[in-house]
Amino acid sequence: MRTLWKTAPAVPLAGGARCRLGRALLLLAVLVQAPQWARGQITPLEDVVPLAGLEIRTDDLIRTATSYADAVRELKTAELSVKTLQALRPAANVTDLEMQIACINVRTAEQKVRILRTIAESLLATAQARRDFLRRMEAGGQAPSPEAAPPAQSNPRLAQAEAAVRILEMILKIE
Repeated sequence: MRTLWKTAPAVPLAGGARCRLGRALLLLAVLVQAPQWARGQITPLEDVVPLAGLEIRTDDLIRTATSYADAVRELKTAELSVKTLQALRPAANVTDLEMQIACINVRTAEQKVRILRTIAESLLATAQARRDFLRRMEAGGQAPSPEAAPPAQSNPRLAQAEAAVRILEMILKIE
């Protein structure tokens, strides 16, 4: 018994090349299974760059703003408590234990502010990276100048990235 591969007649191709029918069918089957080879299809951006991983959700921004503002308030309150106790100490009966507790509260609040500030700075760097990448995409791969930034309204993802950067910058200005 002879196989189709060996007995198939030659099929003319462009440029005078010839191919056996079996080979042509095999090639066609491959192209049907993987059409992106035939069309030179571009891989979707989300498959190459994990933009979702760079996204900062609104509720994350709200939690960051609230936590950071609360920590700054706690630090100011703790510092005020120490100053008040120091001012009252000569005239009032302020124990060493009260002073130690007030100082511990200041140190703890400072650490909390430092940690939350570092988190906000990290989120800002992520938001800036996303925004800059989206700006480059809008500019066709060229690094756009800040003055020539495309209008954010034309691209909702870019608008969201720009807003996240502005909000995080505002959060970091809380004193």
